Amino acid sequence: MSYTDDGTYSCKHGPLCAEREKGWLKAGSPAHDAAIGIVMDKRFIKKIPYYLNCRSTAELENFQNLILKYASKRHSFNPVSYRARNLLAALDNNAHCQRQMMVNKDGSTRYQRYYSKTGIQWSVYAKKEDKEYHHVPTIIKTIVENRLQDPVGMNRKVLLDVNDPRRVSAVLAPTLPPSTADLVAQKISRFNKEDPEKTLDYSWTDGLMSV
Repeated sequence: MSYTDDGTYSCKHGPLCAEREKGWLKAGSPAHDAAIGIVMDKRFIKKIPYYLNCRSTAELENFQNLILKYASKRHSFNPVSYRARNLLAALDNNAHCQRQMMVNKDGSTRYQRYYSKTGIQWSVYAKKEDKEYHHVPTIIKTIVENRLQDPVGMNRKVLLDVNDPRRVSAVLAPTLPPSTADLVAQKISRFNKEDPEKTLDYSWTDGLMSV
């Protein structure tokens, strides 16, 4: 796997020969001092294997954001629905991960500007071609065909999968919830029902409330 965008595994200059076209760095020059600082840095030398094997996780982060498009954190899903939404995100990613970069009329790469709140500055990124979702009609066709060929109706009783977490507990809390009526009866508002302008002061010492 290449560690560059263009697929190269080595430096972009040609083969080095004994005869140099460029002169050597002058001792004491800023470039020479910077080179010495890099070469003599033991910590950097130990981390060279890390930098050689380093890979960008940008594509993986994009896929994680794509999952949030199909399964938002603001909503809760049962395990079956969540698994299906993740599969849709994976199909979307596989269908569009090889998109080419958009180009202008003159053939140059098209860039899109954006403002980074973290860096507090404007920047640009290369814009890819728009998604076309050619795989969606195939998915819809397969769903309809399977539904028509299913000998059992949709009103059948659905059994939970063996690994379904709902077999362990119906709720995430360690204890089962009481009835809603009991919770309403136990709930105490800090507002005075007789006079909304006044609030109830609760005394933690004697457990009494005073207006």
